[in-house]
Amino acid sequence: QWVLSAAHCLEDVAEGKLQVLLGAHSLSQPEPSKRLYDVLRAVPHPDSQPDTIDHDLLLLKLSEKAELGPAVQPLAWQREDHEVPAGTLCDVAGWGVVSHTGRRPDRLQHLLLPVLDRTTCNLRTYHDGT
Repeated sequence: QWVLSAAHCLEDVAEGKLQVLLGAHSLSQPEPSKRLYDVLRAVPHPDSQPDTIDHDLLLLKLSEKAELGPAVQPLAWQREDHEVPAGTLCDVAGWGVVSHTGRRPDRLQHLLLPVLDRTTCNLRTYHDGT
């Protein structure tokens, strides 16, 4: 009944009814797995700020439990006391901007990325996005 997203995704959303689309691989094409859910509550991380990507987390409480199937599955949760080994491949997916013009894709973007070792990740060039 909860969806994890990025807090910055709410920055451009006008006040009003918020919905989550699950099971979609294309925004324009019909798909049997697509379903819209109303959002009852949006809970950003308490330290989330619009001018930084630190703590860029948002929990969305759906009006009902999501219907699970091949196209809608819960994420495997990472335990805080367990370090993911560097080089482990992780799925990354989203509908974010894909060009400098601000164009958003019609199809869900997806790729596998390796986890960086903590030393590299903590370098300013990675951590600050500079």
